[in-house]
Parts: sequence; C-alpha cells; structure tokens
Amino acid sequence: AKMNDLEAAVGLGNIDIFEEILSKRRRNMYYLIEKFRRFEKIFMTLQEEPFEKLGPHAFSIIIREGAGFTKDEFVAFLEAKSVDSRNLFYAMPTQCPSYAFLGYRRGEFPEAEYCSDHGTHIGIHQDIGLEQLDHVVAVVEEFLKSKGAAYF
Repeated sequence: AKMNDLEAAVGLGNIDIFEEILSKRRRNMYYLIEKFRRFEKIFMTLQEEPFEKLGPHAFSIIIREGAGFTKDEFVAFLEAKSVDSRNLFYAMPTQCPSYAFLGYRRGEFPEAEYCSDHGTHIGIHQDIGLEQLDHVVAVVEEFLKSKGAAYF
C-alpha cells in the first residue's frame, strides 16, 4: 500500500493511543476466537501461535469443505442481519487479472485460492464492543441452524 498525506496524518494522530487501539483489537480477536471454537467443524478462523503477536484488522472466517453452504450464502445472511463483511484477499498470481503476465494458472496456489473462494472477514475495530460481537456470534449460529449444520 502507499501512504498519502491523509493516511499519514491519521497515523500520526493515533501514535499516542496505538497500544490502547491494539489492546482493544486483540481483546476482540481473542473474544471471537473463543466464541468460534464451537463452530470449528464448519469454519477455520484466526489462531495466534506462541511465537507471534497478531495486530489484527479483521477476523477471518473460512468455510471448511463439506460445510453444506457457500460463502455467498453465508455472506448474504450476515449482511441481511446487519453484519458487515469483506472478501478475503485474492491469490494475486491466479485470481487478479493484472498479474496474468506472470503466467501462473488457477490451481498453482491452492491454499490461497481456497481461502479467497471460501473466506470472508468481519471487523474487530477498537470501537466494536463485546455486545456487538455477541450479535455476530448469534447471527452465525442462526445461519448454521437454518442450514441444519451440526457444529457442536
């Protein structure tokens, strides 16, 4: 990404509260990791390894094979229940036309392509409260029940 004057000004204005922002985002991430454990048969989600410290901007949700529904169905349900989401990033060498000149073909980056085809992410911004995250979890549970998914 490239930095412009506006982004630089916002960044400079947040330096003094960076640790507070990071702490709240990490609280939200850990909260969702814990809440989504009950859905682990259906979704792959973020995990933090002992050797790393994540600075999350979003919470990734990737639908496992055989879940019985598509990402589009899941995202449509979230959106209908006022849960905003975004697609995971594409596997650039095979899913972004501007990189076609590299000569890679679909299937050469199967893990990245799977994540893009089956994944979405939701915000965990520092101004999102636990009650809003509980709403997300309730919506996901409602969706899974509507699909007859056995997730426990």
